Amino acid sequence: AGMFQQCMPRLMALFEGAGTGGEMLSPDMAALLEEARMLLLCAGHLLTDDCVGETPAIPESVVRACQPGRGGAESDSCTASILTLIEMLKSVAEAQAMKVATYPADPRLSPLLAKTLVWFFGRWG
Repeated sequence: AGMFQQCMPRLMALFEGAGTGGEMLSPDMAALLEEARMLLLCAGHLLTDDCVGETPAIPESVVRACQPGRGGAESDSCTASILTLIEMLKSVAEAQAMKVATYPADPRLSPLLAKTLVWFFGRWG
C-alpha cells in the first residue's frame, strides 16, 4: 500500500487535469500511468486468486498473515494495509470512471489502467 500511497496523489492530480486542454500525454504522465498499472498488477497477483472455475477467495497465505492473535501488531498492520490499498483502488476507479464519462477521449485517462482495475476487482470479488 505504501508505494501506491506515494503514486496516488500524482495520479489523482493527473485525472483532475483531464479535459483542461493540452491533450498531449507527456512521458512523465505516461510513466505515472504505467507505474500505477504495474503496482496494481503486483497487488492483484499477491492478494487475489484467479477464481476461474472456483469460488473467489483471498489466498490462504494472506489470510493467515492477517489473522488476529498471530503476531498482534503485525497482523493488524497487514489488515490495515490491505484495507487501505483496496480503498485507494476504489477511489482511483471511481475518479477515472467519472472523468471518462465527461472526457472519453482524454489521453490522461488510460484505458489500460481501467482494464487492469477491472481485472483486479474481478479477481478480488
